[in-house]
Amino acid sequence: MIGGFANDGPERCSGLPVARREAVGIAELFGSGFEFVAETREQHVTPSGATQSFAYTVLRKLDRYPAESTMTDGLPTDINR
Repeated sequence: MIGGFANDGPERCSGLPVARREAVGIAELFGSGFEFVAETREQHVTPSGATQSFAYTVLRKLDRYPAESTMTDGLPTDINR
């Protein structure tokens, strides 16, 4: 399970810009070496009372990357960056 700020989450965290994605977008970062299994969302209330949206995805690692997939920078080249 991997999560992060959802598309409707904050644009910044602790003053720094963040990437915002939905569960499918998170899964796409891992490319064809992983199978999408499930997703969920959470509305987290911060100590200051603000609400932040989070998206989570569950992935299953496949036995190996398909033959047509190659790796660069530690990521498969067949993903949408």
